[in-house]
Amino acid sequence: MGTYSYQNKNRNSKVSALALSASPERVFWILVSLVAIFSLLYISLIATTIRNVVALKNAKSSVTELSVKVSNLESQYLELQEKSDLSSATALGYGEISNVAYVPRTRALSMRVGNGEL
Repeated sequence: MGTYSYQNKNRNSKVSALALSASPERVFWILVSLVAIFSLLYISLIATTIRNVVALKNAKSSVTELSVKVSNLESQYLELQEKSDLSSATALGYGEISNVAYVPRTRALSMRVGNGEL
């Protein structure tokens, strides 16, 4: 440890501070510590990368499985759409609509902007 003094305007004070000695042993241990810290950081980053690659692979396989399910459902839908016609609908109990009525949209249900325009 080294002792340093400085001049204060009001009084003289002595401040004890750690002298930075550049001994070879101290530099060696600082370098060893830095290498250890950066090695651990490197290993953790590699582990994170591996986890992300595995997660990406799992996500891609899930997307593939879902795409297969969607295409199967689409083909089933098309098959059912081809089978449906007026005779099969009447067999299921559906009938023709004789009187078609529409619900009108009134101005009370619409939103007014400015001078009554939408």
